Amino acid sequence: MSENLLVNKTYNYTLIIPHYNISSLLGRLLKTVPQREDMQVIVVDDCSTKDLNKLEQLREEYPWIEWYDTGTNGGGGKARNIGLDHAKGKYVLFADADDFFLPNLNLVLDNHKDENFDICYLGVIALHENSFNFWGDLNYNKILKKFKNAEDFRYKIPSPWSKLYNLDMIIKYNIKFSETIIANDIYFTTLCDYYSKKIEIDKHTIYVYVVSDNSTSHVYTVEKELIRLEERLKCDKFLFDHNQIKLLIKKSSRGIGAILKNATSIQIQELYNLGEKYNISKLEIQLSGNIFNILYNIKHLGR
Repeated sequence: MSENLLVNKTYNYTLIIPHYNISSLLGRLLKTVPQREDMQVIVVDDCSTKDLNKLEQLREEYPWIEWYDTGTNGGGGKARNIGLDHAKGKYVLFADADDFFLPNLNLVLDNHKDENFDICYLGVIALHENSFNFWGDLNYNKILKKFKNAEDFRYKIPSPWSKLYNLDMIIKYNIKFSETIIANDIYFTTLCDYYSKKIEIDKHTIYVYVVSDNSTSHVYTVEKELIRLEERLKCDKFLFDHNQIKLLIKKSSRGIGAILKNATSIQIQELYNLGEKYNISKLEIQLSGNIFNILYNIKHLGR
């Protein structure tokens, strides 16, 4: 990614879209993406095995989009990292292939193209995929409504979409997505929040997050929960190591009780091994819940 430091920013914006096996939904998203001379659009396919004919049709229908492949299946984090390797915009925004944009996007892009910031938070709504009914007010929107000071947003919104990121900041600090099957974005957003010197807020709603009961993030398995836990712990360790312990809101203990309840003996040992890696005892893990989180923070505050 460091090579991008030598590349002139030929666009104001780069939109990066990871894709895997949902070509029809990708087509829906692309219909909402404006074709702008100042925006580079990148789609990175993660070795799809379904709807390949549809995917090829999209490549032909959108020749102005840059199409890349991961080479080997590695998840959304790997796909986004490949997109970042090719990014040439001053600002980067991300979209998931099963979501879509609202017409306000063009207005927002026009408004911010000449500004200077590290992150700009934008509005988002959530709809359920089956009914397209309003799914509920996302925590993202609750934060947008509650806080007026941009600094209050730091570390509170772990999703990468509906934000504009300064590409130079990402390159300078070599910020990358985790290449895991789930929760591959929270370490990226934590580091972006930490290194951001200037944060802005734009409450225009530009993004629709489509809630799917069958998505990778909504289908529970112990394996996924262990990965999610490690990503949270990695974020907490980074924040502690950089003297941000008072700002911790990741609540790494979430899911511990469910893991202990549903895991096999081998998976429970994996959990204990993970705790050992982050200096957390078996007792603290077994207590789980809020008690686990309190003990974890007290232990590190007392170092």
